[in-house]
Amino acid sequence: APDEMPEPIGSDVVAGEPCDIYRVDDSDTGEPGDICITDDAIILRVETGTGVVFEAEEFERASQDPSLFEVPEGYQRMQMPGGMSPGRR
Repeated sequence: APDEMPEPIGSDVVAGEPCDIYRVDDSDTGEPGDICITDDAIILRVETGTGVVFEAEEFERASQDPSLFEVPEGYQRMQMPGGMSPGRR
């Protein structure tokens, strides 16, 4: 299936967290690059032919305050007219 992840080309440890390295193609340029991603899909490093674009320096797994996920007071859900959705044309 097209949504399956390819086999990793290696592994590394970034910011103390193990991750698998995958070769990917940039959707804009078509140039290959590598991403290092954890088993639970957290990207820790992105590297292209020009070098490291992004790399985590610190990483911590911790519980989040539940208030961060509460719907703000006064929030109103709005429907698009005519059943349109933002991504459809």
